[in-house]
Amino acid sequence: MKNKGRKFLIAVGVLFLIESLLTFLSNGIPSQLLHNTFFGVSLVLMGMSGIFQDYEYFILNKSSYIALLSLTIYSWTITAYIYLFKPVFTIGPDFYIFAVLLIFLTAIAAFGYKKFREYQKAVEPYEKTLKIKPTDVTALNNKGIILAGFKAYPQAVECFDETLKIDPENVQAMYCEGNVLAKMKIYQTAVEYYDKALKLDSNNIDILNNKGNALTKLEKYPEAVDCYNAALELDHNDVNVWHNKGNALQELRKCKEALECYRKVLELEPDFEFTKKAKNILKINK
Repeated sequence: MKNKGRKFLIAVGVLFLIESLLTFLSNGIPSQLLHNTFFGVSLVLMGMSGIFQDYEYFILNKSSYIALLSLTIYSWTITAYIYLFKPVFTIGPDFYIFAVLLIFLTAIAAFGYKKFREYQKAVEPYEKTLKIKPTDVTALNNKGIILAGFKAYPQAVECFDETLKIDPENVQAMYCEGNVLAKMKIYQTAVEYYDKALKLDSNNIDILNNKGNALTKLEKYPEAVDCYNAALELDHNDVNVWHNKGNALQELRKCKEALECYRKVLELEPDFEFTKKAKNILKINK
């Protein structure tokens, strides 16, 4: 859902909630109160649905979390009011539909609080360091890595960009920014960052492997295989690289060479994460 659509749903939902608040304060009809609150909460939840993909909705935007918490408390107040003082309205299905929605809303609020606390705890040491020394590239890089771990990708990129302004030859920042851009599916720019990092650290297996993965996503399979080969020259027993090379060779329809890669995976690590897939491919091609 696009941002404009989310904002529209939230705005309409808030109008329903304001109307339900006025009904509540005037001791109005509980059925109308329940319906207005139900539609208000539903629309706000639909507008906020992006929180399941974008954790930064909670970890970086306190006002959004406070709004959701307030909405949860208000909804529980409405539920308690009807249950205690107007029990006749708990007989119909509307009340129980609203109760299920309210449980869902409470679960989201609890999820948001958990993520918020996890982020605050993880980032606190680096925030303290950056207050004292804003140019500390280690703290900036670590903060960016934490942000990326919470899927706050644009904010993570900002941290790595800031590091590179201070230290233009910081290989870790280049590599990490490439990884984040790949997560954002901006593969071509990710490759550019990997190339910058490789100019300074040409023997880094992880960078070569991840560059190969980004090239595979861009369907540049021969170039990807070249990256994997360069990585295997540095470490001939890297299982991940052998597996990724096999995938790229499959896309090139070089099945015999791909099978050799998968056999190498099985030889090196029988319990590897993708061993089942490798075994199935080998069985099919016997």
